[in-house]
Amino acid sequence: MARVVGDGAIYHYLKDALVHPEHQHRGLGRRLLRAVVDRVRADAPSRAFFGVFAARGTEDFYRGLGFDLRDDLTGMFQVVTGGDRGAPARPGVP
Repeated sequence: MARVVGDGAIYHYLKDALVHPEHQHRGLGRRLLRAVVDRVRADAPSRAFFGVFAARGTEDFYRGLGFDLRDDLTGMFQVVTGGDRGAPARPGVP
């Protein structure tokens, strides 16, 4: 289960992402969140903000989905370009 909240326009935040413990460590969370990122990319206008407040130790997981850390912001974020559904989260990252 994943939930994104926002203003219905340019601001999007990943609020929740859950995989039942019995089904963790099988790639389901990554597939779920790739689908969420693809949906935001498909629906959002160009240069929309997509943020996540990630728990410590999960930064590499979210980086693999295109999110980055910034010194001047709390949490991780990415700028999505509308209409690029299915594009790699980051260049060179499948």
